[in-house]
This record gives sequence, C-alpha cells and structure tokens, in this order.
Amino acid sequence: MHSTSVLQLLCSKQNKSFFETVLARLLACLLTENNHDKNKKKAEETMPSAGVSVQAALSIIPGIVYGYLFGTESPLFPEDGNTRAVFKCSSIVLLMLTVLANKASVKMTSKTTWLVLAALFFSMLGDAALVFDELFVLGLAFFLVGHIMYAALFSAKFKLRVLPVLASLALTVVASAIIVPSLLEKEPDLVVPVVLYTLVISSMLATAGCGTQHHVALATTGAWLFASSDFMIAINKFVLPFQYAELFIHVLYFVAQALLTLSVFTPRPQKGKRQ
Repeated sequence: MHSTSVLQLLCSKQNKSFFETVLARLLACLLTENNHDKNKKKAEETMPSAGVSVQAALSIIPGIVYGYLFGTESPLFPEDGNTRAVFKCSSIVLLMLTVLANKASVKMTSKTTWLVLAALFFSMLGDAALVFDELFVLGLAFFLVGHIMYAALFSAKFKLRVLPVLASLALTVVASAIIVPSLLEKEPDLVVPVVLYTLVISSMLATAGCGTQHHVALATTGAWLFASSDFMIAINKFVLPFQYAELFIHVLYFVAQALLTLSVFTPRPQKGKRQ
C-alpha cells in the first residue's frame, strides 16, 4: 500500500512537470557549457601562436630603444645618420624575417606574404629616409606606398562595415582641419602630399576594420596606432612641437607594425563555415 502511494506520488502530473523542468535545465546547462568550450576553442585558434607573438615582440625592441634614446636626447644616441638608419630599420627587418620564418605554419598564401613583406619593406625605406630631414618628402612617399600595400592586404573579401568607414573618414576631416592651416602658413607645398597621405591612411583604417581574411581586432588596433604615430609626427613637425614626441611616435609606430604583422597570422573565421 505504501509502495503504491509512493509510485502514484512520483507519477503525478505535478512531479512529472517538475522532473521535466529539472531535466530541461540540466540539458540547457550542458549545451551552454559545450557552446562555451567551442567558442573558447575557436577564439584560441584565431589568436597568434605564442611563438610568433614572442618573435614579433622581440623584433620591435630595437625600434623602441631607438625611440627612447632619440626622445630623451640620450648621449648614447648615435650621431651618424647612417648608423641611426640601420639601428631604426633593424626592427622592421626582424619583423620581415618573422613572416618568412613562420608563414608555413599558417599556410599563408603567396599573395598575403608578398603584400605584408612589401608593406614592411616600404615602411623600412620610409624609416631610413625620415632619419634625414632633407628626405622627409621621400619618406612620406615610401610610407604612402606601405599604407597602400596594407590596404590591399586587408581588402581581401572586403565586407562593408559602417563604423570603421565612418571612423576613418572622421580621422581624415579632423587631421586635415588641424594640420592644413599650419601647412598653408609654413609649408604650402606640402598641403597636397599630406592630404593625399591622410586619405591613404584613412583607406588602410577602413580596410583593416572591414576585411575578413585577417584578425580584425589586431589589424584595426595596429592601423589606428600607426595613424596616431603619423598624426603625432605632423603635429610635432608642423603645428606644435612637444616634449618626448619622438619617444611616443616610435613606441606607437613599432607596436603598430608588430600588430599589423601578427594580424595576418590569425585569419578571421568566416561565419557559416564549418570548422
């Protein structure tokens, strides 16, 4: 009699509903945990490997040291221009070697390899030219080509996103509004080249945020740091010189180059594509 009552109690509609609710919640928890693990694994797969990240970080140390010695007017900073150029360019050379040494690990296409190497190479030429004041325009031209190479690299399978495009256009307007008046007063011949350069930087910023074949977060962060470094150069040279400008300019620039390089080692997974 007692057993029958217990059985009836367990089989009542209310208890059935209770057990079904518990099972449903347990199942939901399991599925949520499974999805979390999958998302975590996917995120880990799209991040650069520790080895490549360490190599990129070590590569930019000479450049940051250069910026520190230059920005703090250290007596250790070399006086010879050619020595400065070699010192400054060493970080970009190391980043290029990082690409060549690790491209096979992510099955990097030849097009991607050549574009990122070209972007770094022309940036390196720009670095060398900017060591000498009389080669400023030439350095600007080299960096212009470097930005175009980055824009071409990041424009693979371009997917329009409003925010990166609007942000890049805003930068063009703000930078031009601040720099152009000073250029008209001090260096009117540079107005057109600088505005053109700003437009190219804007295109790199937009493509970094709208491409789908690279790590968007790394590329976007790197592109904005690069643009910030260039903006500081223009402010310091044409608008208002400020203390430790060279230190800030070089730290932002070399960190930017490392992030831009790392972004091609972490292709962004396409939605709807089965892994």
